[in-house]
This record gives sequence, structure tokens and C-alpha cells, in this order.
Amino acid sequence: MTKENLSPQTTELVLKVLTKTLRLKGLEEIVYKQETEPATLEMPFVERLTEALSTSVAQREVNKV
Repeated sequence: MTKENLSPQTTELVLKVLTKTLRLKGLEEIVYKQETEPATLEMPFVERLTEALSTSVAQREVNKV
């Protein structure tokens, strides 16, 4: 499965399923937020992923309290 084969709707559905399966509830929202911020789009993939995961972990900590 390559990026060229996936429509934006399919990619969105796959992201929803994966984040639900992995119990990464807030990650989907974080990724979409990154897509709308021009400064974030200029960041390398690994930095964007790290930021998204870090934000997700921070949200979990807040929810625990």
C-alpha cells in the first residue's frame, strides 16, 4: 500500500482505525492540527511525529489527574 494508492478519505479512515486500535485517542486530532499549521508542515517528519506523541503523552497525564 503506497501513498499514491490511498485517497485522502481512505487515509483518514486508516488513521482513525489505527489510533483507536492503539488507544491513542488524542493523536488523530493532533495530526490533523499539524496539517493546518504551515510552520508544522515545514518540520521534518520525525520532529512532527515526536511532537504529536509528546502531546499525546502529556494529554494522558492531564487526564489521569
